[in-house]
Amino acid sequence: MKLPDKRHIKKNSAYYLALDAEHILSLASDASKNKNVEAESTYSRSAILLYPIVLEALINMVYVYYEAYDEKELRKIDIKKKWLEAPRVCLPLCGTLASNGEVIYEPGDPIDVIDTNSELFKSYWELREIRNDIAHLKPCFKYIDSCDIDDFINKPELYPVTNIPKDISHMRFKHAEIAKNIFLQMVNELDRLFFGGIKWIMSSPLFEEKFIEVDGSIIPEE
Repeated sequence: MKLPDKRHIKKNSAYYLALDAEHILSLASDASKNKNVEAESTYSRSAILLYPIVLEALINMVYVYYEAYDEKELRKIDIKKKWLEAPRVCLPLCGTLASNGEVIYEPGDPIDVIDTNSELFKSYWELREIRNDIAHLKPCFKYIDSCDIDDFINKPELYPVTNIPKDISHMRFKHAEIAKNIFLQMVNELDRLFFGGIKWIMSSPLFEEKFIEVDGSIIPEE
């Protein structure tokens, strides 16, 4: 049987977005050190906006990488359901997994899933809410007493879980760091649930599957 000429290519957009977020965060850090408040706020807002986007790109990439759903099916799935069901749906498609010569997972083993009631997931969900609020930003008009103007300007309302300001003009490098830490913790937790498979996915912008012939059948090379 002749081997096919085609290769299966999987592009990882999350990889590029993570690089973008990290670069913008570094610019926010530099601006903070240089006491350039306007630039610090600009870059911090951008980083805060990007990190939940990276996480959404990542969870979509996980399903595509493991070929659990096609793109059309994936669009129909609620984002919270994607996070909750990713290990349960994708791990059985991996077959047996081994590390250092020891089996760490095989189909039929119990599968842990992400705890959507955990502080980590609540933080991520609020970060996603922040992204949505920025994307659909509404102007703020309030009548306040003149004696309260300074407090209104200088003491912004905070999101309750992350403590990131709701007023985008008050977002700073320290708040962008919070967004990054949530991103890293979510990646670590998903990586734990996938026995180390997620950080490996995040390490490359592109994956190529080659095909080999086994017992007369054409299958992807492991």
